[in-house]
Amino acid sequence: NIERFLDENGKITVDLFNEQGAIIVPKGKIPPAKIFSMYIYIYKHDHENTIIVSDNISGRSAHDEDRKDFKSQVLKDAGSTAAKTYEKINDDMNSLLQDKLTADKITQAENIIEKSISVDRSLLVNCLQTLRTADQYTAQHSLSVSIIFSHAMEDFSLERRHTDFYNAFQNSHDQINFQKNYLKKYTIGALLHDFGKTVMQSSILKKPGSLSVEEFEQIKKHPLAGVKALKNAGLADKHLLLIVGNHHPAYPVFHHVRNNPLAEICSFIDVYDACRSQRSYKKAFSREQTMHILSYNQKEYGLNPYILEILCRKTFPYFEKTRKY
Repeated sequence: NIERFLDENGKITVDLFNEQGAIIVPKGKIPPAKIFSMYIYIYKHDHENTIIVSDNISGRSAHDEDRKDFKSQVLKDAGSTAAKTYEKINDDMNSLLQDKLTADKITQAENIIEKSISVDRSLLVNCLQTLRTADQYTAQHSLSVSIIFSHAMEDFSLERRHTDFYNAFQNSHDQINFQKNYLKKYTIGALLHDFGKTVMQSSILKKPGSLSVEEFEQIKKHPLAGVKALKNAGLADKHLLLIVGNHHPAYPVFHHVRNNPLAEICSFIDVYDACRSQRSYKKAFSREQTMHILSYNQKEYGLNPYILEILCRKTFPYFEKTRKY
């Protein structure tokens, strides 16, 4: 598994050679995506490893086998209701992300939410964050964000008597309803916040390292694509659409409503979950690094400091306390 030889910036930490002995990717460079689907051979010497990449990729992928073994080990180590329930939830989530959204799939999304919040949410998120090095990122990230979002809404619900809560949720916006059926609907927005990425090019989504200017312009279109998918599925609730359309404050879909509290909650959680997860090209950021990035985003985009304060004081610590990976 070549991912073990990448640093936190996605750069290779050893020279990569082809079978003729020529260097194809020098140490310190970001390897091209095709490298990750090739066999590698490690020749161990007294002082260092020599990594040889082979174009012979016939038969079963060794990389896929590594991912399968890693996934099994994580679930075995978890040993909880969350881990036992994970496979079914993951299958449902992958099915949800196929093809276009329909009314039936929205019902499926509700079922996914019900299952995911009925188990050990903290440990399930930890499983998802770790498995992301081995499995499909968008599905697991989306599920993780929705689980954390559902917990955050419970935390904010307990704050409803405070003035800061009123200012954030009701003073400048239509009232947000905290009854169970409404919270489920908002959580669907969090679950589908990245649905627009399903129409993006796979080569862009899975690219290790930095995107080009043109590639980033494509990625910036995924909130709008998600909003269109929700509307086509018959979902017209403006809060739900705002969550999907404005979860990236740097490039919102709804420019006239830039400070919807639900969208801000999803935005903070989106960043938190991405930072605290390792990927094939980066290690998970530390909690301190993650908090610094969240604070920077809050100031840079004028997000509500009260919302971040509650997330950092109540919600995120819940998902940190049993973190094992």
